[in-house]
Amino acid sequence: MMKRGKQTNSILGLTLDGRRLEGALLKRGRDGSRVHAVASTELGIEPLEGEPELVAGEIGDRLAANDLKEKHCIVGLPLDWLLTSMIRLPDMPEEHMDGFIRLQAEKSFPLSLSDLCLSVSRFDVGAGERHALLTAVPRRRVLDLESRLQLAGLKPLSFSLGVVALQEALGAPGLSIFVSTEQVSIVVSTAAGPVCIRSLPDAWCGDAQVRRIDARIVGRELRITLGQLPDEVRAGLTKVRLLGSPGLLANLESDLKPRVEALGLVFEAMPEQSVNGVPLTMPFSGVVPAAAALAARYLENPKATLEFLPPKVNRWQVLATRLASRKSGILGAIAGVILVTTLIAFFWQGRQLSNLESEWNGMKKQVAELEDLQSRIRKFRPWYDETQPTLRMMRAISRSFPANGDITAKSLEVRPGGKITIAGSARHNKALLDLSERLSKVEGVFDVKLENLRGVGPIQFSIVCRWQPGGAQ
Repeated sequence: MMKRGKQTNSILGLTLDGRRLEGALLKRGRDGSRVHAVASTELGIEPLEGEPELVAGEIGDRLAANDLKEKHCIVGLPLDWLLTSMIRLPDMPEEHMDGFIRLQAEKSFPLSLSDLCLSVSRFDVGAGERHALLTAVPRRRVLDLESRLQLAGLKPLSFSLGVVALQEALGAPGLSIFVSTEQVSIVVSTAAGPVCIRSLPDAWCGDAQVRRIDARIVGRELRITLGQLPDEVRAGLTKVRLLGSPGLLANLESDLKPRVEALGLVFEAMPEQSVNGVPLTMPFSGVVPAAAALAARYLENPKATLEFLPPKVNRWQVLATRLASRKSGILGAIAGVILVTTLIAFFWQGRQLSNLESEWNGMKKQVAELEDLQSRIRKFRPWYDETQPTLRMMRAISRSFPANGDITAKSLEVRPGGKITIAGSARHNKALLDLSERLSKVEGVFDVKLENLRGVGPIQFSIVCRWQPGGAQ
């Protein structure tokens, strides 16, 4: 922006849409702003894709050829750069509102806030309810456009939206449809500022030779726009303004009329256009160009409704940066000491590892022999069991026999799977039953059965049971 207290009496308004560049040179007069020259031209190079020097040269040549000689300019950005989102503002202290809005913007837009130029329009809808329209454009595009304009000898003071300036030039909020040779857009505003801004890229149809505006698409998008508005704002909309050159609007109004009336709206006659109530004098009749509306608004009020000019670094910020650089130097020295200490620690660790590696090389042969021996032990270990499970089983079973000699075991046979057969003689049945019961209580013994009982006294018997190795203690 220009320095405080210094006011300009002439300004150049520029709008860019694809390769279409429009300009308007305005000068301040006693009875308002006067348009001295306008131009509409198509660049031969894409403004952001061509070489910066070539783009800047062509812009400078086109402006000079149309007598648009002013370095201070106001720039209207293309609507297809714009990202928008409407949010409801909660009831919270104002000092926390900016953080809330930025958080919602992070959620709404596909780019981080550091990569966007963000601008906010707040508005009330009644009953204490507040909303905000979040608008953003990619910061990289704005910076690239600014650098090309500066190479062309221009000094951008503001980056805004031409359709918003046109809406404000109408002098009253409401719903407007703007038609140009490049695009169709819808703007809804209240007294507090814009509520909705939409570009309709599909409205123009047909080939390059025969192009027309599809009223069905415009009507459909108008219905969608009204459905997205808060109920209180929608209820206050009863009229629609249709703006554009007469040639573009020749058949559109009649085609749109039944669709507009079906939404409960009627077309409004165009009011006299002014800027903040100050008349705008033009050397021609017709609709005010967006570039002229941007420039006239800036002459009357340099603070744009939606501003996307990247912040500039002032002298105080430079001083703060220098002070921060001194602190950075101190921090850098500390970081250097830490780095040297770390290097010394790594060097010492390397020496230690080298010594340990030397020791390892000295014992590597012996370790290999021991590992080979261990592998052999592991290979044959399943064939050697120090726990002697068979003896433990025989001890557990023998402790179940009575010590008075009522039962005598003649044989004990262990078969694969843990099956055990005990053969012997008993003096009477009770001793035999007691033995069977005691065996059943031995840990690791299962399925105890009496088989092959012969004789009366002594009784020849055999007992069959199962043994789980390691069960007895």
